[in-house]
Amino acid sequence: MKRIVRYSLLIITSYLFIHPTLFAANLRWSGFGSFVMGKATNQEPLPGGAASTFQPDAGVPGSSNSRYKDSWSMKPDTLFGVQLNADMNEKLSATAQIISKGAADFNAEFEWLYLSYELTPKLTLNFGRQRVPFYYYSDFQDVGYAYHWVRPPLELYAEELFSYEGVSALYIDSIGGWDYEVQAYGGSGSNDATPLGDLHLKDWYGAVFILSNDTLKFRFSLHTADVWTDGGGGLSTISTEDSPAAPKFASLGVFYDPGVFFVGVETTYLDADILQSDAVGTTIDTRTAWMVTAGYRMGAFTPNITLSNRAVELSKDGTVTLLTPAVGAANAELLAQPHKGAEQISQTLEIGVRWDFHPQAAAKLSYVIRKDDSDDILIDGDAVLPGAGETLNVNVLSFGIDFIF
Repeated sequence: MKRIVRYSLLIITSYLFIHPTLFAANLRWSGFGSFVMGKATNQEPLPGGAASTFQPDAGVPGSSNSRYKDSWSMKPDTLFGVQLNADMNEKLSATAQIISKGAADFNAEFEWLYLSYELTPKLTLNFGRQRVPFYYYSDFQDVGYAYHWVRPPLELYAEELFSYEGVSALYIDSIGGWDYEVQAYGGSGSNDATPLGDLHLKDWYGAVFILSNDTLKFRFSLHTADVWTDGGGGLSTISTEDSPAAPKFASLGVFYDPGVFFVGVETTYLDADILQSDAVGTTIDTRTAWMVTAGYRMGAFTPNITLSNRAVELSKDGTVTLLTPAVGAANAELLAQPHKGAEQISQTLEIGVRWDFHPQAAAKLSYVIRKDDSDDILIDGDAVLPGAGETLNVNVLSFGIDFIF
């Protein structure tokens, strides 16, 4: 069914491209892309023969193309996108954005497909498939040319769901020497390729507030939804459509850029309300993430450094219920105890440089050093439950070119 929808949308969009005069629309093309090479430089042996990996695109976790290993690869970060804006006058416009990602075997997907109506010069309504405004860089997260990294920090930006279908309202105004934006949205979404199984969200609502001047920007957002999964790895799930979880997500960012240098801080907090998190049956209770980034512009070169951290606390409830179908009630009771309140922690230091060698292209070099500071029970285990090893401990070297047209 999804293929039919995709092909239908592609046919409609192509028809608009070929016959724009029939619809009296002013069509504008734009595009972007990233060609990136990278490899993991210190894959460590782990229990069961596994190895540490670095996965830039959490939305396609089932694909080996989405992870850097010990050989050079172009697929995890490489992508190409095209955006079409159709101005139909009378305050109505349409936007479509198609992206092909190497992590997803270069299959083309509609990331955006929505109509916009300008109610007033300051208030705009959008209807359709849109990007979820979780973060400061959400609207242009796929456009590598728009920021200094090869990719945004994974500790903060590695969500498995980026788009929703629904309605949003954006109000833009100014007061004194400050501009401000207020955005609110509501809708639903899904992702059929996550470690949780098929992920579904309904009654999904959120709001964003941004205050900025020429050098300083503050951003705050809140989000909530009813969430359930269809299960993965043969395990049952705690949350169902009839009894969904109700996670809450908040983000806060402050960015200062006077021109010669820039500094940014962003942090997020997730109260997961007991969602299944992985195939061994542990569940997420809370997740806290933050990053601090800075760069200095030296002509065409911008050396930069970023420190980021993510701490996931495993739930004290629900684990036994989740494990029971796979290992039996008695064993589940034993296995659940060591994980109660344990934390999975990763911390990353990234050192990079951006070279603006062309007005519409930039070359980037990045070295990521990631440490696994998780609790011992998750790394080493004990007599009851073996550990998984330092699954998050990996360094990655990558370089590439981002461009726009």
